[in-house]
Amino acid sequence: SCDSHKTYIDVTVSLSLSDFWQIPLHKKIAEKDLAIESLATLTMILDIIEFTKKAYYQCLYQEEQYETIVAILEHTKKLQTLIKDKNTKNNYLNGYTNDFITTQYTLIESQLLEQKQKLDNAYLNLRSTIYTHISHEPIKLTTPLNNIIKKLDNLDELIDYAKNNAPETHIARLTIQKARNQQSLEKRKILNNVSCGLSYSRDTDGSFLIGPQISMDLPIFNNNQAEIIHAKWLEKEAENNLNTIELELEAKIKELYYTINSLNTIISHYEATIAPHIKKIIEHNTNIKDTELDPISLIQSQMFLYEQKKIYHQKKLTLAENIINLEKLIAKNI
Repeated sequence: SCDSHKTYIDVTVSLSLSDFWQIPLHKKIAEKDLAIESLATLTMILDIIEFTKKAYYQCLYQEEQYETIVAILEHTKKLQTLIKDKNTKNNYLNGYTNDFITTQYTLIESQLLEQKQKLDNAYLNLRSTIYTHISHEPIKLTTPLNNIIKKLDNLDELIDYAKNNAPETHIARLTIQKARNQQSLEKRKILNNVSCGLSYSRDTDGSFLIGPQISMDLPIFNNNQAEIIHAKWLEKEAENNLNTIELELEAKIKELYYTINSLNTIISHYEATIAPHIKKIIEHNTNIKDTELDPISLIQSQMFLYEQKKIYHQKKLTLAENIINLEKLIAKNI
């Protein structure tokens, strides 16, 4: 302040002390937010990997199904030719039997056309998943669907690994830490504006005063109590969420674990005992010259054997998809 003759000066240089205990907590909270966003991005990447693998195995499966139907058609054609040759010699066929064989062959041709459409769509889906040129053209797949059987680690080890490494559990733990940091911050905001510094003042009569200064707000009521209670509630909610995630992880891993082991057993049994016999019977049927079986039974038995092969392919696809689901849950390749 001033008049026409004298001047009053008051200068204070101060430093906010409250920043020393608030800024580090703000930094920790920001670090937790950044880590949570990074893990959310990782989850999206794992989703893309899952979709890509499943699209790839779907292509393999549809290829196997297509090849199986092609084989059915070829073998049915051979049987048709053999039976007609036999009929020429022995008057073996009646009208109904001939119509049945022709109809069966035509139905298989229709199945082949339908399967070709499924295969084209599988190629299209894989291309769109990996964001490449959209086309129905075949893709050269280098990894076959064979040898899909996987020996799994101990169940408890898989569950522990998932709980320690799955992005969902990391996010839940970071959320708990963030809530605790928020609690500490709100508690320290009770003394929100604390500063110290150097003060210089000169009065109108020329006298002056210089010395240290400290200032702070002393609230009569704790205005941050509501924020502290809210932060505690967020911590409790995050802890409950972590428990829920871990329980769900454990349940899903157990279900997939037993399903995969069961499919491993079924596929191994098929490959060791059923597949060799089916191959021999098919070869026998297509090379047969004389048979006591009537033509309808012969073709029906042939169709039944190929249907078993198609079921086998479906089992392999289901096993592959379950392994992919398990890999995503535990956040590592098996």
